[in-house]
Amino acid sequence: MDRRRETEPPTLSTALEAGLVELLERAVRALADDSGADAAALVVFDPAATPAAPVSAATWGRVDGAPERFARELCETRGRLAQACRNGALDYAPDHEAGAPGGAAGASLSGRCRSSLWLPLLENHRPVALLAIEAERPNAFGEAQARRLQARAQQALPVLQRALLRHWLHQIGAPVEVVGSSPAFLELERQIRLAGTFADGAVLVTGERGCGKELVAWAVHAWSRRRTRPFVPLLAAACAEGLTADELFGHERHAFTGAAEARPGKLQLADGGTLLLDEAGDLPPATQAAFLRVLERGELQRIGRDAPLRVDVRVVAATNRDLAALMAEGRFRHDLYDRLSFFEIRVPALRERAADVPLLARHFLRRTCDKTWRHGTLAEAGLCSACGGDFPAGCASDEFFQALQAYAWPGNVRQLRQTIERLVAVVPDATLGLRHLPPDVQAAFRPEAVREELAWNLDAVIRRHIESTLRQSGANQSAAARLLGMPLSTLRSKMKRLGIEAAT
Repeated sequence: MDRRRETEPPTLSTALEAGLVELLERAVRALADDSGADAAALVVFDPAATPAAPVSAATWGRVDGAPERFARELCETRGRLAQACRNGALDYAPDHEAGAPGGAAGASLSGRCRSSLWLPLLENHRPVALLAIEAERPNAFGEAQARRLQARAQQALPVLQRALLRHWLHQIGAPVEVVGSSPAFLELERQIRLAGTFADGAVLVTGERGCGKELVAWAVHAWSRRRTRPFVPLLAAACAEGLTADELFGHERHAFTGAAEARPGKLQLADGGTLLLDEAGDLPPATQAAFLRVLERGELQRIGRDAPLRVDVRVVAATNRDLAALMAEGRFRHDLYDRLSFFEIRVPALRERAADVPLLARHFLRRTCDKTWRHGTLAEAGLCSACGGDFPAGCASDEFFQALQAYAWPGNVRQLRQTIERLVAVVPDATLGLRHLPPDVQAAFRPEAVREELAWNLDAVIRRHIESTLRQSGANQSAAARLLGMPLSTLRSKMKRLGIEAAT
């Protein structure tokens, strides 16, 4: 018997296909148990669709046939559901129930033979999910319970949205590396959802080399209504001198010497979808004016053609250059910058979200071990369980991850990924430890600093985290409160108690 086939873990593709539904099923069961309901359903909507359109759903019930009936009722009332969701509230009451709609947060509280409670989950005042529960008894749900249940479901919303984004990225064939839990990364996800939901304004993605700007562009595309249309990347810096306009706009047959056939440009190929203009700061000045016309009027001028072509393209421009400095030098147009920065998303450097380093390292280890069958080799030595648990025991030491987290990573996520992949290749049959890391990573690790940090009391840890977030937000307390996920008043209260000076 083929032992490898026996122990081979599910592929990433299989996991993603089942992951969203499995997560919904776990969430709906937990929420139903918490409420004492007999049946429950959790529906996730496409945030970019108008009106709201269900993407995926999970049902659960104690009573035989209840989940199936509940799912059928949800489908039958989809039109009414979308109409009600436009106002961020629901007023649904089935014919066999009695009682007027009302209750907390737009929920429907009713009952005589059966009680139902429908709770919309909102982001930016738009419905992104719906929790519906019912009990086979009258007046089963009170207003206080509705508020508590909706708050708990709202807390689970970012996890559901992360799973939905990963699902869509996989569907369109994009790199699936949405990994992180730090405040900076969660804020980045929020900005991606905001830009993706709008789906029309240009997006300017800035950040250091290797921090994941292209993945952000993919994520914006996947979250938008354009996800079923092409995603076309163009690296401006890689175009031969004088050929950038041809790459963008294309040319007609015989437009110039050697043009034997007509050739569509990247903008025409991306019609209806998204164009990623990578290294936008390297766009030649002569091409910038023509590109500005595309952004302003949706018209492109193909070389050798008199009449302009109409295109519907969303542009996501990415750069690691200082566009303000380029504008001051006259090398980048101010009006083009204004158009490109309808949404501006700054991708944080990896050192600004150091808490994500171990998560990313584990992700790259899993992915690379799966490709190289390293976990099978380690399993033979009794060191690894083929990724069957939360993380394979014996694959890497705690000190290994602590050293990775202590390093500044000037090449950001790309450098971390390449380091992990190289280590898996050169150390195929042993536990990864501090001695295997590059000298500069080893030099940045001070075990005594780790012990000091572990010895700190809780207030010291909270103080350090708040101070770090304030620095990251440019001393803006409102922005820091959003990153920390707390009200501004709570942040100021903690700053006062811990002796943190108010930023000016």
